[in-house]
Amino acid sequence: MHHWSAQFDAVNYKLEKIMTTVNDIAAAVTAISGIVAQVNTTVTDLLTEAVPAIQAEIAALGTPVDTSALDAAVAALTPLAAQLSSAQAAVDALEPPAAS
Repeated sequence: MHHWSAQFDAVNYKLEKIMTTVNDIAAAVTAISGIVAQVNTTVTDLLTEAVPAIQAEIAALGTPVDTSALDAAVAALTPLAAQLSSAQAAVDALEPPAAS
């Protein structure tokens, strides 16, 4: 057996390990991207649909209701939605391009 053959085998083995790791990382990035997208969708739905619906129902009661806790929750979620959008964009940027 030639000396270069053993070196080639060693390099090939290391390359296979690297490729396996790269594939594992790509799968993890894809999974994280899906989770971030789901959370982002949920927060957006809360801010654009659920909270306004609750606020409308409270207003329709006609009796003054203390909504300070709801208002504080909405105020806390609003910047979180922007951060989630940024996080999703950052995670999406890590995803490998689709194979052509």
